Amino acid sequence: MRILPLLAVLVGCNEAPIGIGTPQPPLGAPEPEPLLVVEPTELDFGVVALACGSEPQVVTLRNEGDGELQIHEITLGGAWPQMFELQGAPLTLGPGEHLDVPITFLPDDEEDYRAQLVVQSNDETQPTARASLKGSGWLYELVEESWTQDDATAVDVLWVIDNSGSMSDEVGDLADAFQTFIDAFVDYELDYHIGVITTDMDDPAHSGRFQGEVITSLTDDPEAEFTSQAAQGFDGSADEQGFKASKHALTAPLVNQGHNQDFLRTDARLAVVFVSDEDDPPLDGITANQFITWVTGLKTDPTDVTVSGLVGARATGFASVFGSCPDAMAAPQYHRAIQQTGGVWGNICNQDLDPFLNHVAQVASGRLEEFPLASPPISTGQMEVLRNGEPVDYGFGGWSYDPVSFTVHLDEDLELEPGDEITVRYPVEPTCEEQDPSPQP
Repeated sequence: MRILPLLAVLVGCNEAPIGIGTPQPPLGAPEPEPLLVVEPTELDFGVVALACGSEPQVVTLRNEGDGELQIHEITLGGAWPQMFELQGAPLTLGPGEHLDVPITFLPDDEEDYRAQLVVQSNDETQPTARASLKGSGWLYELVEESWTQDDATAVDVLWVIDNSGSMSDEVGDLADAFQTFIDAFVDYELDYHIGVITTDMDDPAHSGRFQGEVITSLTDDPEAEFTSQAAQGFDGSADEQGFKASKHALTAPLVNQGHNQDFLRTDARLAVVFVSDEDDPPLDGITANQFITWVTGLKTDPTDVTVSGLVGARATGFASVFGSCPDAMAAPQYHRAIQQTGGVWGNICNQDLDPFLNHVAQVASGRLEEFPLASPPISTGQMEVLRNGEPVDYGFGGWSYDPVSFTVHLDEDLELEPGDEITVRYPVEPTCEEQDPSPQP
C-alpha cells in the first residue's frame, strides 16, 4: 500500500482557522460593489425672473449596485455655481436606496448660466459623477398661452341679460349691434342655437326660463327675435343672479320644459354670455369657481365651454373711468369665470359693441382671430407670436396688440385652419410665490 504525503495548511497568526461547517463564498466570487446612478444628467430651468428664482428641481442619486454606496461630498461646480443652490448632505445608501437632491436656480442678471452638480462617492467605476445645470435670468416673468383653432360646426349660446332698472341704455346698445354677432355666425356657416334669459331669480316667469323660442340658423329674422327677447323691461329684481339663473336654465326641470328643452345639444359647443352692470353676488348665489365647475362639466371636453361678459371693470371699485356709466360696478366674479374659460370681456360702459360681439362669436365657435391675454404684457417689443411653432411677423399681414383689451389680433389674411395652434409668449411683472424647498419627485 502506498501512503500519500499529508499536505499541511499554514494559518497566519492573525487569521482564524476555517471552522468545519462555516459557509464561505465560492472561490473567485466578486466583492459587493456600489453603483451610483445620477438621474437626470441635465436640468434646464428655462427663463427665470430675477426677483423670484426658480421652483426647485430634483436630481436623484441611486445606488444600483449590491454594495454600500458612500456619498462623500455633494457640491456645485462649473462656470456659475453661485447661481444655483442645493440641499443634500453626505450619507450612505444601501443597495436600491436613493437620495433626492433639490436644486434651485437664483440668477442675479439677465444672462445664460451653466453649472454642474458634482458628487464624490466610493463607486470605483466613477468616483466623481456630474449632472449639468442651466438656466437664463430675466428681469420679467415669461408667460406662454396657447389656443387651438376648432372645427366646430354647431354652437349653443345662452345670453343672460340684466333686466334691472339701470340697464336700459346698455340693453338697447346690445340689440342695435347684435347683427354683428349673427353675421359672424353666418360667415362661419354655423348651426347655432341662441337662448335668452334674465338675471331675475325672484319672478317665476323669469328664474332661468327662456324668454322666447330658441333662435336658430332657420329663424327668419334672428336679429329682430333677439331684440324682442332681450327687451324684458327694466323693473326686474335688483338682486342680479346671473350664475344661478344660468344653472336653473340648463338643469332639470327647466332644461326639459318649454322653450328651454329645445336649446342644449350634446354635440355642440356651449357659450354663456353675461350682460350686467353689477357683479354676481357670491354670498347670495353661486361662487365663480362653483359655476365654472358646473358649466364646464356639461360637456365631455371642458374646453368646449366658454364664458364671456359685457360687464364692469376688472379692478375693485366703480368703472366710471372707462365710460359714461358711473354706476357700473367692478365684476371680479364674472371676470374669474371669463378668464378661466378663455372667454371675452367687453366693457359695459362702451357704446360701440361691434368689436366685442365679433370677438364673442369667434370664441364661442372656436374660430379665433383675437386672443385675449390673461395679464398685460410689460413690453410688446418682447412679445412673440407663433403659428404651429413658426413665428408670425408683427404688423400688417401678421399680428398686432390692443393694450386696452390685452388682446392679440391676427390678420384675416393668415387664414387660420382648424387644428392650427397659436402660441403667445410675453413678459409680465414677476409674481413671486413662496416655494417649498423640498419638493417630492
